[in-house]
Amino acid sequence: MHSVAISFGFFSISWYALCFVFGAVGAFLFLRNILLHSNNVHQKFSQEECWDLFLFLFVGAIVGARLGYVIFYNASFFLSHPIQIVSPFDVQAGAWVGISGMSYHGGVIGVLLAVWIFSRRYQKSLLPLLDVIALSAPLAIFFGRIGNFITGELFGRVTTVPWGMVFARSGDDALRHPSQLYEAFGEGILLFVALLWFSKQQRTRGMLVVWYVGLYGAIRFFLEFFREPDSHIGFFFKVLTLGQIFSISMVLFSIICGVWFSHRKSDILSTDATYSS
Repeated sequence: MHSVAISFGFFSISWYALCFVFGAVGAFLFLRNILLHSNNVHQKFSQEECWDLFLFLFVGAIVGARLGYVIFYNASFFLSHPIQIVSPFDVQAGAWVGISGMSYHGGVIGVLLAVWIFSRRYQKSLLPLLDVIALSAPLAIFFGRIGNFITGELFGRVTTVPWGMVFARSGDDALRHPSQLYEAFGEGILLFVALLWFSKQQRTRGMLVVWYVGLYGAIRFFLEFFREPDSHIGFFFKVLTLGQIFSISMVLFSIICGVWFSHRKSDILSTDATYSS
């Protein structure tokens, strides 16, 4: 499929952008349903507060993902061309290139910061709010990976499996893993099902987001073995990608948080958090 979904002269909208919006809206509607109708979120939300939360999350995800890509994946280029951080028009090439390059891990940081600001401004309890956001996040990830697949970016490594595909952006005719679909299933569907099961169990507030961080990190670490690393970054220690290094950090962070939560349970947390959606 062509990466451009809609084009008006020099202005175009990519399939990835549409998938990003579909994922964000779908995840938010699921989240909104929980916040408005569940009896176990420890706090009441109005319709207006839900829409304000959506705005915070959307802006936090976009800004965080973009700055994360700039800092983590291509800092030298953007230091030399800072206008390209926000400009969809390449002055040197004289062409509309769009704003490409988003980092999942940067998006997570942006969302966490946005939720923290929202919780303080609207006087909402942070941990249960993070729990329900974690439960809805895989829906957004699923659509994002489908967008990656349609546009042919973030393709997989060379393979001989029967379902291997040729991706034009690879610059060769080699068959490669459709790693975007692997990630759509693993980071999207599989992660959502696992978190949905955990959400039905009696547990400590804040533990669902801990499970999200740890499980995503573990799934992403495994799936990165099928994904071609960024050509300008390559491998670390001749075997690990940058995504895997971040994933290891996520798993370690979730273990530390899980241990800390279990020791502080009687002081700051409750054990009656189950959600119905």
